[in-house]
Parts: sequence; C-alpha cells; structure tokens
Amino acid sequence: MHRGNETEIAIDYEATLAIDLPNGMKVGDELKLTGQSVFTFEGDKIIALKDIS
Repeated sequence: MHRGNETEIAIDYEATLAIDLPNGMKVGDELKLTGQSVFTFEGDKIIALKDIS
C-alpha cells in the first residue's frame, strides 16, 4: 500500500534452522515469520524504515 511518502509491504519469511536456538528450537526446525515493513521516502531516498512483526 502506498500513501503519501510511505509505502507498506507485507513480509513472509521461512527458514530451516542450521543451529539450535536458546528458545528450544532445534536444527532442522522450520521458522515462519510474518510482518510488515513501512518505508518513508523523501524525494528518491528512503529516510526511515519501520519493521513490524
């Protein structure tokens, strides 16, 4: 979605763990995350990035 000087995108991320994590996830477990990123522009440059997960 684009509004004014901001553009919002949806993020879907998937990965297979290569190492054990302290939270109990183990090698080979699948990690799936969703979220959003909001880019703020000034002219032709990105001046801010906000990640929401």
